[in-house]
Amino acid sequence: MGLNFPHIKFSNSETKQGEDFLNSVRTTPSQKFVCLAVRDSSYKRDQFENRDIHHDDYRNNDISNFHNVAERLASDGFLVFRMGAKVERPFGVDASGVFDYASNGMRTDFLDVYLSANCEIFISTVLGIDSIPEIFRVPRVLTNYIPIANFGKYG
Repeated sequence: MGLNFPHIKFSNSETKQGEDFLNSVRTTPSQKFVCLAVRDSSYKRDQFENRDIHHDDYRNNDISNFHNVAERLASDGFLVFRMGAKVERPFGVDASGVFDYASNGMRTDFLDVYLSANCEIFISTVLGIDSIPEIFRVPRVLTNYIPIANFGKYG
């Protein structure tokens, strides 16, 4: 990510709040974590209920396609947080260290930002929350990204 650092920082109390949450789920104090954001139709359907949103259906993904990566990361010692404000269905991974943060009652707006800004890597199928790790200079893996012509912003 070069020599540039984020221009935005969390206050001491915000950092404590975020670390208190992480320490409540970590098995070791320094355990690293990954965020996983997979786009489906639920958010747009909720936000634009009176509009035809099917023109974007090709961008939606099946969360079950990401079970193996979450299980592998957890087996390698990472915590994995499945992100999302609105999701079609639960993640469905029953592995130690994998949290369906989007639908298990843990989710808050603050933690969306804190986790996205402090994860080791952010895996995404390209959706709005991607801007947070970008702002905080967190490495990202973007999958299922089309059309590729728009990739310049995320380079």
